[in-house]
Amino acid sequence: MPFSATHVPYFGSARAVVEHLDGELNKALADPIFIQCLRDVGLAGAPLAAEAFGEFVKRDAVRWAELVKLSGTKAE
Repeated sequence: MPFSATHVPYFGSARAVVEHLDGELNKALADPIFIQCLRDVGLAGAPLAAEAFGEFVKRDAVRWAELVKLSGTKAE
């Protein structure tokens, strides 16, 4: 399973904040020890630039919304 830092406040955050977090996350994803920690729990590092991450989140939200609708799942 690829690791994605979806907890990072991409949408609505100041550009400088997004760029700083993007840089720090990509530094972590370049660290072999961190990558091994991810592997140890069944994850894989997937560094993305801030813009690419934003597009990934948009596509993923649409995909999951469609799957939830098809499944008939309802919020309680």
